[in-house]
Amino acid sequence: MIVSLCGLVEKNYDNNIIINVSGVGYGVLISSIDFNKLNFDNEYKFYIYEYIREQSDDLYGFLDLNSKELFVKLINVSGVGPKVAMAILSLGAIEKIQQAIDQAEINYIQQANGVGKKVAERIVIELKDKVNLAKSNSNFIINNFYEDQDAVRGLMAMGYNKKEAINLLSDVDKNLSSLEKIKQALKGH
Repeated sequence: MIVSLCGLVEKNYDNNIIINVSGVGYGVLISSIDFNKLNFDNEYKFYIYEYIREQSDDLYGFLDLNSKELFVKLINVSGVGPKVAMAILSLGAIEKIQQAIDQAEINYIQQANGVGKKVAERIVIELKDKVNLAKSNSNFIINNFYEDQDAVRGLMAMGYNKKEAINLLSDVDKNLSSLEKIKQALKGH
């Protein structure tokens, strides 16, 4: 089983790229979002999902692990194959796709090639609680607003999860001390 490839991206053909790994060229399908991040003749690491069927062995590549994890969740939804999952991942940033699933934005998901209303609804129903939106959003917010870390941790110590803590702190004055932020967040709740 191939789980990752690190090599020189040489060229593309029919939504595939060729990754040269020590003289061996691997044809890998990637999303248009990842494709737009590439510079040919540079080395990249791709996380690989190997899809083996009776008559083919396809490699799907992802520049980040979160995209691969969402891809695997998508293909486990009835009616969603690897090509449809890649079309969904080509819609935009992974955070936006996760948000669309979490907030049941059926019209956004339907913009992907091969996704009708029923498939989009099935994706929302089956993945709403599995997209790890709280984890990715809270990590983004904590990493980008480090001054809130203590306040988030304080609220979590009181029994709130990260998403709830961040939501409580969203309207709080950022110039306050951590303790004052917690007090103000609890008053607003």
